[in-house]
Amino acid sequence: MSGKNNKAFITFRGKIHNQGSSFATYIPIKVRKLAKLGTHEISEVIVEASKRKIWYVGTSHDGRLIIPCHVVKSGNLRPGTKAEFQVRKVKNNAFTNLQTRTNMIDLAELLREVKKTFQNRILKLGIEKDELLVITTRSLGRRTAHILLNRFVNKEDLGKALGFILSEGSKGKGFAVKFSNKEIILCKEFVDSLSKILAEKIDIKVTCIYNPKRMSENILEKLVNHFEKITGIIPSKRIDEKRPGNHLFEVGINNAALNDSLLTLLDQVVRRQADKKLEEQVVLSGLKGDGSLSIFQKEKRTKLNIAETNPIFQQFYTRYCESHSLHVIEINSRNGLCASCPFEGLIHLYKMKAFEGTVQYPRLIAAIALSLTQRRTKYIRVLMQLKEEAIKGFRSEDIMKIYEIRERSKGVTRLMEILQSGLIKRKRIFNHAPIARSVYKVTKKTQELLIILNKWKIEYEKLKEKLYSKDVIETIEKVKITFPGKNSGSSSVGNYLCLD
Repeated sequence: MSGKNNKAFITFRGKIHNQGSSFATYIPIKVRKLAKLGTHEISEVIVEASKRKIWYVGTSHDGRLIIPCHVVKSGNLRPGTKAEFQVRKVKNNAFTNLQTRTNMIDLAELLREVKKTFQNRILKLGIEKDELLVITTRSLGRRTAHILLNRFVNKEDLGKALGFILSEGSKGKGFAVKFSNKEIILCKEFVDSLSKILAEKIDIKVTCIYNPKRMSENILEKLVNHFEKITGIIPSKRIDEKRPGNHLFEVGINNAALNDSLLTLLDQVVRRQADKKLEEQVVLSGLKGDGSLSIFQKEKRTKLNIAETNPIFQQFYTRYCESHSLHVIEINSRNGLCASCPFEGLIHLYKMKAFEGTVQYPRLIAAIALSLTQRRTKYIRVLMQLKEEAIKGFRSEDIMKIYEIRERSKGVTRLMEILQSGLIKRKRIFNHAPIARSVYKVTKKTQELLIILNKWKIEYEKLKEKLYSKDVIETIEKVKITFPGKNSGSSSVGNYLCLD
């Protein structure tokens, strides 16, 4: 990327020297005055080296301009050599020109209170060309870290990244971004969502932490190769004999500015100061990392477990669950929170595609099947048997065929029971038509439910076929064996081969 409007840049020639683990060049006093560069300033920099121009956002420390390692490699720069630099201060005007775009989040708007809340950590906020958001934070000691973000980010991508940090990420400010999980697909989703937020390429390091007592070298190699095949990143290996499980993938990005920015955005969402769609996406990704389902066959009920022990985040999950037919029954600081999942709650989880791509998703499919065997859902089962063309209009004869009864009086009785449940409404052909001659149709809410259940039924039949099961009970038993829970210590390779 090359800088435009070069008239605003101040050009100087500087000598490159070592600056600890990185490189730097001294900025002449005249240039500092013209560009108005003070201590810990961020600026646009164009380096001309090896017959090419390299653009980046740099930080100045007491008259020294820091040169990132990737710029040194790209320009083939060496200590003692000279290069031509062009600098321009990034204006601190991030919150003066807020904009609105469809299905996009303006990070500048979300971070507008960041200077007040984290003024001892966030040093600078700036916008360049209305598309890039530059954030500089104070790291350890006197060091600073900066990050270049896309100012406008899709709600889904931002919500995914924040949700994964909420569930399995590091939440300490001033440190590197870290996400730990044993599921390869979740690591890939986290990396993909971050790449949509970042406006610059950052090295992502992945470490496979494993217990040699629980995992053989042969399985480890297959796991590492599988990770590389899916994500394109080669993980390093580290032994931890004290690990309770067999393995864990740790995704790390060594940038404190990115970490602080994401945690600030997460704080905005948790305190309910953000978009509702963004909040739902955060919960969706959070459940993939921390959530699990427990199915109780005899009681015909399902329980949602969320392994979140932080009281603030527990309140966030509780608030969301209670507003979506998921009733929280237990909260403690050791195991997290538990919520009962009635039929409506399970449908909401399926509608938002909770657990999709994880070993918990087949459990959700089976849990809905078990919930449909309950007495309170019997009328929904009846309506599911109606033909597609009969949804918009049916008579008592259609209900009689489903119940396999011949007496019209019994058919009308069943029809009245369904009518009283509120799932259907009466549509007369003409005024004062008798009940038997009336036409009935499902309500708009019921019609949406039947569309969702038709999609679910296709997935359920595929699951039954894959597991060679005949009924609901057999399906649930095989799901528990084939797709074990979070703490079972099973291999991700085996689980995802089953899902493919």
